[in-house]
Amino acid sequence: AGFQAVNSYLLQLPGGRVAVDHVDNALVFFVELAILGAVLQVRGWRRGTATEPAAGPGTAGGAGWADGWPAFLLATLAIGAVCGLAVLTKWLPGLLPIPVWLALAWRRQPPRRLAAGLLAMTAACAAVALPWQLYIRAAFPLEARWESAYNLHHLAVPIEGLGGSPLYYLIKMPRFFGELIYLPLAWFLVCLVYPAWWPSRRTATPEGRPTPEGRQALELLPVAVWLLLPLVAFSLAATKLGGYIMIAAPALFVVEASFWLWLWDRRPYPGKGRAVTAALRWAALVLLPLLPLRYTVERMKIRPTYDRNPPWVRALRALPAQLGPGPVVLFHLDRPLEAMFYTPYIAYEGVPTPAQARHLLAAGYRVVVLDAAAAPPDLYRLPGVEMRREAIPLSPLDDGTGFRLLRPDGSDSPLAGTTSPP
Repeated sequence: AGFQAVNSYLLQLPGGRVAVDHVDNALVFFVELAILGAVLQVRGWRRGTATEPAAGPGTAGGAGWADGWPAFLLATLAIGAVCGLAVLTKWLPGLLPIPVWLALAWRRQPPRRLAAGLLAMTAACAAVALPWQLYIRAAFPLEARWESAYNLHHLAVPIEGLGGSPLYYLIKMPRFFGELIYLPLAWFLVCLVYPAWWPSRRTATPEGRPTPEGRQALELLPVAVWLLLPLVAFSLAATKLGGYIMIAAPALFVVEASFWLWLWDRRPYPGKGRAVTAALRWAALVLLPLLPLRYTVERMKIRPTYDRNPPWVRALRALPAQLGPGPVVLFHLDRPLEAMFYTPYIAYEGVPTPAQARHLLAAGYRVVVLDAAAAPPDLYRLPGVEMRREAIPLSPLDDGTGFRLLRPDGSDSPLAGTTSPP
Protein backbone atom coordinates (compact mmCIF):
# COMPACT_ATOMS: atom_id res chain seq x y z
CA ALA A 1 0.00 0.00 0.00
CA GLY A 2 2.88 2.36 0.76
CA PHE A 3 4.55 1.75 -2.59
CA GLN A 4 1.28 2.32 -4.43
CA ALA A 5 0.43 5.47 -2.47
CA VAL A 6 3.56 7.29 -3.66
CA ASN A 7 3.91 5.89 -7.18
CA SER A 8 4.39 8.80 -9.55
CA TYR A 9 2.49 7.38 -12.52
CA LEU A 10 -0.53 6.24 -10.51
CA LEU A 11 -0.68 9.67 -8.85
CA GLN A 12 -0.66 11.34 -12.25
CA LEU A 13 -3.73 9.41 -13.44
CA PRO A 14 -6.37 11.00 -11.16
CA GLY A 15 -4.68 14.38 -11.71
CA GLY A 16 -5.18 14.12 -15.48
CA ARG A 17 -1.45 14.59 -16.11
CA VAL A 18 -0.90 11.57 -18.37
CA ALA A 19 -2.73 10.09 -21.31
CA VAL A 20 -6.08 8.34 -20.76
CA ASP A 21 -5.99 9.48 -17.09
CA HIS A 22 -9.44 8.64 -15.66
CA VAL A 23 -9.88 5.55 -17.87
CA ASP A 24 -6.66 3.89 -16.68
CA ASN A 25 -7.39 5.03 -13.13
CA ALA A 26 -10.77 3.28 -13.20
CA LEU A 27 -9.28 0.17 -14.81
CA VAL A 28 -6.64 -0.21 -12.07
CA PHE A 29 -9.34 0.30 -9.43
CA PHE A 30 -11.73 -2.32 -10.83
CA VAL A 31 -8.94 -4.87 -11.38
CA GLU A 32 -7.71 -4.43 -7.80
CA LEU A 33 -11.27 -4.57 -6.44
CA ALA A 34 -12.01 -7.82 -8.28
CA ILE A 35 -8.74 -9.39 -7.11
CA LEU A 36 -9.50 -8.31 -3.53
CA GLY A 37 -12.85 -10.07 -3.90
CA ALA A 38 -11.06 -13.16 -5.23
CA VAL A 39 -8.70 -13.23 -2.23
CA LEU A 40 -11.57 -12.84 0.24
CA GLN A 41 -13.64 -15.52 -1.50
CA VAL A 42 -10.83 -18.10 -1.55
CA ARG A 43 -9.74 -17.45 2.02
CA GLY A 44 -13.31 -17.40 3.25
CA TRP A 45 -14.20 -20.73 1.66
CA ARG A 46 -11.20 -22.71 2.86
CA ARG A 47 -11.89 -25.08 5.71
CA GLY A 48 -10.15 -24.49 9.02
CA THR A 49 -9.60 -20.76 9.51
CA ALA A 50 -10.35 -17.84 7.23
CA THR A 51 -6.69 -16.93 6.72
CA GLU A 52 -4.74 -20.19 6.43
CA PRO A 53 -4.77 -22.76 3.64
CA ALA A 54 -6.23 -26.15 4.26
CA ALA A 55 -4.36 -29.34 3.51
CA GLY A 56 -6.74 -29.95 0.62
CA PRO A 57 -10.36 -30.54 -0.31
CA GLY A 58 -12.19 -32.69 2.15
CA THR A 59 -9.97 -31.86 5.13
CA ALA A 60 -11.78 -32.06 8.45
CA GLY A 61 -12.41 -28.81 10.26
CA GLY A 62 -14.82 -25.93 10.52
CA ALA A 63 -16.34 -24.35 7.43
CA GLY A 64 -15.50 -20.83 6.29
CA TRP A 65 -18.14 -18.19 5.61
CA ALA A 66 -18.36 -19.07 1.89
CA ASP A 67 -18.38 -22.84 2.24
CA GLY A 68 -21.98 -23.16 1.07
CA TRP A 69 -22.88 -23.07 -2.59
CA PRO A 70 -25.15 -19.96 -2.37
CA ALA A 71 -22.40 -17.86 -0.78
CA PHE A 72 -19.80 -19.24 -3.18
CA LEU A 73 -21.89 -18.40 -6.25
CA LEU A 74 -22.77 -14.96 -4.89
CA ALA A 75 -19.08 -14.17 -4.33
CA THR A 76 -17.98 -15.36 -7.77
CA LEU A 77 -20.87 -13.53 -9.45
CA ALA A 78 -19.75 -10.31 -7.71
CA ILE A 79 -16.17 -10.82 -8.91
CA GLY A 80 -17.41 -11.39 -12.45
CA ALA A 81 -19.59 -8.26 -12.33
CA VAL A 82 -16.61 -6.13 -11.31
CA CYS A 83 -14.64 -7.71 -14.18
CA GLY A 84 -17.49 -6.62 -16.46
CA LEU A 85 -17.07 -3.03 -15.26
CA ALA A 86 -13.34 -3.31 -15.95
CA VAL A 87 -14.05 -4.62 -19.47
CA LEU A 88 -16.40 -1.70 -20.09
CA THR A 89 -13.62 0.61 -18.93
CA LYS A 90 -10.82 -0.64 -21.17
CA TRP A 91 -11.74 -3.91 -22.85
CA LEU A 92 -9.99 -7.26 -22.42
CA PRO A 93 -7.34 -6.28 -19.80
CA GLY A 94 -10.29 -6.10 -17.41
CA LEU A 95 -10.48 -9.91 -17.48
CA LEU A 96 -7.18 -10.24 -15.57
CA PRO A 97 -8.85 -10.99 -12.19
CA ILE A 98 -10.34 -14.24 -13.55
CA PRO A 99 -7.01 -16.06 -14.11
CA VAL A 100 -5.77 -14.58 -10.82
CA TRP A 101 -8.78 -16.09 -9.02
CA LEU A 102 -8.11 -19.40 -10.75
CA ALA A 103 -4.50 -19.29 -9.50
CA LEU A 104 -5.71 -18.48 -5.98
CA ALA A 105 -8.27 -21.29 -5.94
CA TRP A 106 -6.10 -23.89 -7.66
CA ARG A 107 -5.71 -26.99 -5.44
CA ARG A 108 -7.54 -25.13 -2.68
CA GLN A 109 -11.03 -25.78 -4.02
CA PRO A 110 -12.34 -28.94 -5.67
CA PRO A 111 -12.65 -29.10 -9.47
CA ARG A 112 -16.42 -28.70 -9.42
CA ARG A 113 -16.01 -25.42 -7.54
CA LEU A 114 -13.40 -24.20 -10.02
CA ALA A 115 -15.68 -25.00 -12.96
CA ALA A 116 -18.72 -23.43 -11.28
CA GLY A 117 -16.75 -20.34 -10.29
CA LEU A 118 -15.40 -19.79 -13.79
CA LEU A 119 -18.89 -20.23 -15.25
CA ALA A 120 -20.42 -17.78 -12.75
CA MET A 121 -17.72 -15.15 -13.33
CA THR A 122 -18.01 -15.44 -17.10
CA ALA A 123 -21.81 -15.15 -16.97
CA ALA A 124 -21.72 -12.11 -14.65
CA CYS A 125 -19.02 -10.41 -16.70
CA ALA A 126 -20.98 -10.97 -19.91
CA ALA A 127 -24.20 -9.72 -18.30
CA VAL A 128 -22.50 -6.43 -17.42
CA ALA A 129 -20.28 -5.85 -20.47
CA LEU A 130 -22.09 -7.55 -23.37
CA PRO A 131 -25.23 -5.32 -23.59
CA TRP A 132 -23.14 -2.28 -24.43
CA GLN A 133 -21.21 -4.19 -27.11
CA LEU A 134 -24.47 -5.39 -28.69
CA TYR A 135 -25.97 -1.91 -28.53
CA ILE A 136 -23.09 -0.08 -30.24
CA ARG A 137 -22.92 -2.72 -32.96
CA ALA A 138 -26.62 -2.24 -33.64
CA ALA A 139 -26.74 1.56 -33.30
CA PHE A 140 -23.31 2.45 -34.75
CA PRO A 141 -22.22 -0.55 -36.84
CA LEU A 142 -19.58 1.27 -38.92
CA GLU A 143 -17.96 3.00 -35.95
CA ALA A 144 -18.08 -0.15 -33.80
CA ARG A 145 -16.37 -2.23 -36.48
CA TRP A 146 -13.73 0.44 -36.99
CA GLU A 147 -12.98 0.69 -33.25
CA SER A 148 -12.76 -3.09 -32.90
CA ALA A 149 -10.32 -3.29 -35.79
CA TYR A 150 -8.34 -0.37 -34.35
CA ASN A 151 -8.03 -2.16 -31.01
CA LEU A 152 -6.59 -5.23 -32.73
CA HIS A 153 -4.32 -2.96 -34.78
CA HIS A 154 -2.41 -2.14 -31.57
CA LEU A 155 -1.10 -5.70 -31.49
CA ALA A 156 0.58 -5.59 -34.90
CA VAL A 157 1.40 -1.91 -35.56
CA PRO A 158 2.93 0.82 -33.31
CA ILE A 159 -0.11 3.12 -33.16
CA GLU A 160 0.75 6.86 -33.27
CA GLY A 161 4.45 6.03 -33.20
CA LEU A 162 4.27 4.45 -29.75
CA GLY A 163 6.44 1.41 -30.37
CA GLY A 164 9.40 -0.36 -28.87
CA SER A 165 11.21 -3.66 -28.49
CA PRO A 166 9.82 -6.62 -26.50
CA LEU A 167 12.08 -5.46 -23.64
CA TYR A 168 10.45 -2.01 -23.61
CA TYR A 169 8.62 -2.38 -20.28
CA LEU A 170 11.58 -4.00 -18.55
CA ILE A 171 13.86 -1.18 -19.69
CA LYS A 172 11.39 1.51 -18.59
CA MET A 173 10.66 0.00 -15.16
CA PRO A 174 13.17 2.22 -13.29
CA ARG A 175 11.33 5.28 -14.58
CA PHE A 176 8.11 4.14 -12.93
CA PHE A 177 9.30 2.08 -9.94
CA GLY A 178 12.82 3.29 -9.10
CA GLU A 179 16.25 2.17 -10.22
CA LEU A 180 16.42 -0.75 -7.79
CA ILE A 181 13.26 -2.41 -9.10
CA TYR A 182 15.32 -5.10 -10.83
CA LEU A 183 16.47 -6.45 -7.43
CA PRO A 184 13.00 -7.48 -6.16
CA LEU A 185 11.98 -8.59 -9.66
CA ALA A 186 15.00 -10.88 -10.01
CA TRP A 187 14.48 -12.15 -6.44
CA PHE A 188 10.85 -12.99 -7.27
CA LEU A 189 11.86 -14.94 -10.38
CA VAL A 190 14.32 -16.89 -8.24
CA CYS A 191 11.54 -17.56 -5.72
CA LEU A 192 9.46 -19.11 -8.49
CA VAL A 193 12.21 -21.71 -8.82
CA TYR A 194 13.21 -21.80 -5.13
CA PRO A 195 10.00 -20.98 -3.18
CA ALA A 196 11.63 -21.28 0.25
CA TRP A 197 12.87 -17.68 -0.09
CA TRP A 198 9.32 -16.31 -0.32
CA PRO A 199 8.09 -14.94 3.07
CA SER A 200 5.30 -17.47 3.72
CA ARG A 201 2.42 -16.60 6.03
CA ARG A 202 3.31 -19.62 8.12
CA THR A 203 6.22 -22.03 8.21
CA ALA A 204 4.50 -25.05 9.77
CA THR A 205 1.25 -26.96 9.57
CA PRO A 206 -1.12 -27.11 12.57
CA GLU A 207 0.44 -30.47 13.41
CA GLY A 208 3.89 -28.88 13.62
CA ARG A 209 5.28 -30.25 10.35
CA PRO A 210 7.22 -27.80 8.10
CA THR A 211 5.19 -26.20 5.35
CA PRO A 212 5.84 -28.09 2.11
CA GLU A 213 7.61 -26.15 -0.62
CA GLY A 214 4.69 -26.99 -2.89
CA ARG A 215 2.45 -24.94 -0.59
CA GLN A 216 4.84 -21.99 -0.77
CA ALA A 217 4.96 -22.29 -4.55
CA LEU A 218 1.16 -22.23 -4.53
CA GLU A 219 1.26 -18.89 -2.70
CA LEU A 220 3.48 -17.46 -5.45
CA LEU A 221 1.19 -18.51 -8.30
CA PRO A 222 -1.44 -15.71 -8.01
CA VAL A 223 1.23 -13.00 -7.77
CA ALA A 224 3.06 -14.49 -10.74
CA VAL A 225 -0.12 -14.55 -12.86
CA TRP A 226 -1.05 -10.99 -11.86
CA LEU A 227 2.42 -9.63 -12.63
CA LEU A 228 3.69 -11.67 -15.55
CA LEU A 229 0.55 -12.14 -17.65
CA PRO A 230 0.11 -8.42 -18.51
CA LEU A 231 3.87 -7.90 -18.74
CA VAL A 232 4.35 -10.69 -21.28
CA ALA A 233 1.17 -9.92 -23.25
CA PHE A 234 1.86 -6.20 -23.68
CA SER A 235 5.57 -6.79 -24.34
CA LEU A 236 4.59 -8.87 -27.37
CA ALA A 237 2.16 -6.20 -28.65
CA ALA A 238 3.56 -3.69 -31.14
CA THR A 239 2.12 -0.58 -29.46
CA LYS A 240 3.84 0.37 -26.20
CA LEU A 241 2.77 2.86 -23.52
CA GLY A 242 3.65 2.91 -19.84
CA GLY A 243 0.05 2.83 -18.66
CA TYR A 244 -0.67 -0.49 -20.33
CA ILE A 245 0.99 -2.56 -17.59
CA MET A 246 -0.24 -0.50 -14.62
CA ILE A 247 -2.88 -3.14 -13.91
CA ALA A 248 0.10 -5.32 -12.89
CA ALA A 249 1.71 -2.58 -10.77
CA PRO A 250 -0.02 -3.67 -7.50
CA ALA A 251 1.46 -7.16 -7.92
CA LEU A 252 4.89 -5.58 -8.38
CA PHE A 253 4.34 -3.57 -5.19
CA VAL A 254 3.59 -6.84 -3.37
CA VAL A 255 6.85 -8.27 -4.71
CA GLU A 256 8.76 -5.14 -3.65
CA ALA A 257 7.32 -5.24 -0.15
CA SER A 258 7.98 -8.97 0.20
CA PHE A 259 11.58 -8.50 -0.93
CA TRP A 260 12.04 -5.62 1.52
CA LEU A 261 10.72 -7.77 4.42
CA TRP A 262 12.86 -10.72 3.33
CA LEU A 263 15.93 -8.47 3.22
CA TRP A 264 15.03 -6.99 6.61
CA ASP A 265 14.99 -10.47 8.17
CA ARG A 266 18.33 -11.45 6.65
CA ARG A 267 21.41 -10.89 8.78
CA PRO A 268 24.89 -10.78 7.24
CA TYR A 269 26.87 -13.92 7.91
CA PRO A 270 29.90 -13.35 10.16
CA GLY A 271 33.09 -13.31 8.18
CA LYS A 272 35.55 -11.23 6.26
CA GLY A 273 33.05 -9.33 4.12
CA ARG A 274 30.40 -8.82 6.80
CA ALA A 275 30.76 -5.01 6.87
CA VAL A 276 30.39 -4.68 3.11
CA THR A 277 27.40 -7.02 3.04
CA ALA A 278 25.72 -5.11 5.87
CA ALA A 279 26.29 -1.78 4.11
CA LEU A 280 24.80 -3.09 0.84
CA ARG A 281 21.83 -4.53 2.72
CA TRP A 282 21.07 -1.24 4.46
CA ALA A 283 21.54 0.71 1.22
CA ALA A 284 18.95 -1.49 -0.50
CA LEU A 285 16.52 -1.21 2.44
CA VAL A 286 16.74 2.59 2.37
CA LEU A 287 16.90 3.22 -1.36
CA LEU A 288 14.20 0.77 -2.46
CA PRO A 289 11.36 2.98 -1.08
CA LEU A 290 13.17 6.32 -1.50
CA LEU A 291 14.30 6.23 -5.14
CA PRO A 292 10.74 6.19 -6.60
CA LEU A 293 9.96 9.36 -4.62
CA ARG A 294 12.35 11.33 -6.84
CA TYR A 295 10.14 10.65 -9.85
CA THR A 296 7.03 11.42 -7.80
CA VAL A 297 8.31 14.90 -6.95
CA GLU A 298 9.49 15.42 -10.52
CA ARG A 299 6.23 14.33 -12.16
CA MET A 300 3.86 16.02 -9.72
CA LYS A 301 5.72 19.35 -10.17
CA ILE A 302 5.71 20.04 -6.42
CA ARG A 303 7.17 23.53 -6.49
CA PRO A 304 5.71 26.98 -5.67
CA THR A 305 6.70 28.54 -9.03
CA TYR A 306 4.67 26.10 -11.12
CA ASP A 307 2.74 28.07 -13.78
CA ARG A 308 -0.85 26.85 -13.99
CA ASN A 309 -1.73 29.34 -16.74
CA PRO A 310 1.16 29.20 -19.24
CA PRO A 311 1.23 31.29 -22.44
CA TRP A 312 -0.13 28.51 -24.67
CA VAL A 313 -3.17 28.13 -22.39
CA ARG A 314 -3.82 31.88 -22.41
CA ALA A 315 -3.59 31.90 -26.20
CA LEU A 316 -6.12 29.07 -26.54
CA ARG A 317 -8.52 30.75 -24.12
CA ALA A 318 -8.33 33.95 -26.17
CA LEU A 319 -9.26 32.27 -29.47
CA PRO A 320 -13.09 32.40 -29.03
CA ALA A 321 -12.96 36.19 -28.60
CA GLN A 322 -10.86 36.49 -31.75
CA LEU A 323 -12.76 34.05 -33.99
CA GLY A 324 -16.29 34.52 -32.71
CA PRO A 325 -19.10 31.93 -32.64
CA GLY A 326 -20.14 29.43 -35.25
CA PRO A 327 -19.12 25.94 -36.31
CA VAL A 328 -15.35 26.37 -36.62
CA VAL A 329 -12.73 23.75 -37.49
CA LEU A 330 -9.20 24.77 -36.47
CA PHE A 331 -6.13 23.42 -38.23
CA HIS A 332 -2.36 23.60 -37.73
CA LEU A 333 -2.27 23.52 -33.92
CA ASP A 334 0.48 22.12 -31.74
CA ARG A 335 -2.08 20.99 -29.13
CA PRO A 336 -5.37 20.09 -30.85
CA LEU A 337 -6.73 18.04 -27.92
CA GLU A 338 -6.20 20.88 -25.46
CA ALA A 339 -7.62 23.35 -27.99
CA MET A 340 -10.91 21.42 -27.97
CA PHE A 341 -10.88 21.63 -24.14
CA TYR A 342 -10.30 25.39 -23.94
CA THR A 343 -12.42 26.40 -26.97
CA PRO A 344 -15.79 25.35 -28.44
CA TYR A 345 -14.13 24.43 -31.75
CA ILE A 346 -13.03 21.23 -33.47
CA ALA A 347 -9.25 21.16 -33.84
CA TYR A 348 -6.61 19.18 -35.76
CA GLU A 349 -2.83 19.14 -35.67
CA GLY A 350 -2.20 19.05 -39.41
CA VAL A 351 -3.57 21.05 -42.31
CA PRO A 352 -6.46 20.00 -44.57
CA THR A 353 -6.13 19.04 -48.18
CA PRO A 354 -8.02 21.27 -50.63
CA ALA A 355 -10.65 18.54 -51.02
CA GLN A 356 -11.15 18.28 -47.26
CA ALA A 357 -11.41 22.06 -46.92
CA ARG A 358 -14.02 22.28 -49.70
CA HIS A 359 -16.00 19.45 -48.09
CA LEU A 360 -16.06 21.24 -44.72
CA LEU A 361 -17.01 24.57 -46.30
CA ALA A 362 -19.87 22.91 -48.18
CA ALA A 363 -21.08 21.38 -44.91
CA GLY A 364 -21.34 24.84 -43.34
CA TYR A 365 -18.11 24.92 -41.28
CA ARG A 366 -15.64 27.76 -41.09
CA VAL A 367 -12.15 26.45 -41.91
CA VAL A 368 -9.48 28.35 -39.97
CA VAL A 369 -5.76 27.66 -40.44
CA LEU A 370 -3.49 29.13 -37.74
CA ASP A 371 0.15 30.07 -38.23
CA ALA A 372 -0.61 30.68 -41.90
CA ALA A 373 2.98 31.61 -42.78
CA ALA A 374 3.95 27.93 -42.38
CA ALA A 375 0.88 26.53 -44.16
CA PRO A 376 1.00 25.03 -47.71
CA PRO A 377 0.58 27.65 -50.48
CA ASP A 378 -2.31 25.84 -52.20
CA LEU A 379 -4.61 26.64 -49.25
CA TYR A 380 -4.19 30.38 -49.88
CA ARG A 381 -5.83 30.03 -53.27
CA LEU A 382 -8.90 28.24 -51.89
CA PRO A 383 -11.88 30.60 -51.43
CA GLY A 384 -13.46 30.57 -47.97
CA VAL A 385 -10.45 29.27 -46.04
CA GLU A 386 -9.46 31.73 -43.30
CA MET A 387 -5.68 32.00 -43.04
CA ARG A 388 -4.63 33.62 -39.75
CA ARG A 389 -1.18 34.61 -38.64
CA GLU A 390 -1.76 33.78 -34.96
CA ALA A 391 0.13 30.76 -33.62
CA ILE A 392 -0.27 29.05 -30.27
CA PRO A 393 3.02 29.34 -28.32
CA LEU A 394 4.98 26.18 -27.70
CA SER A 395 5.30 24.93 -24.15
CA PRO A 396 8.39 23.82 -22.18
CA LEU A 397 9.11 20.14 -21.83
CA ASP A 398 8.19 19.86 -18.14
CA ASP A 399 5.01 21.91 -17.89
CA GLY A 400 3.04 18.71 -17.26
CA THR A 401 -0.28 20.30 -18.25
CA GLY A 402 -1.16 18.30 -21.32
CA PHE A 403 -0.50 15.31 -23.55
CA ARG A 404 0.85 15.54 -27.07
CA LEU A 405 1.72 12.85 -29.55
CA LEU A 406 5.39 12.42 -30.32
CA ARG A 407 6.94 14.75 -32.85
CA PRO A 408 8.90 13.04 -35.65
CA ASP A 409 12.16 13.37 -33.72
CA GLY A 410 10.55 12.77 -30.30
CA SER A 411 12.37 15.82 -28.89
CA ASP A 412 9.66 18.00 -27.39
CA SER A 413 6.94 15.68 -26.12
CA PRO A 414 6.04 15.44 -22.41
CA LEU A 415 6.45 11.69 -22.95
CA ALA A 416 10.12 12.04 -23.87
CA GLY A 417 12.05 9.53 -21.82
CA THR A 418 9.03 7.33 -21.14
CA THR A 419 8.30 6.15 -24.68
CA SER A 420 10.47 5.11 -27.59
CA PRO A 421 10.61 7.45 -30.59
CA PRO A 422 8.64 6.31 -33.66
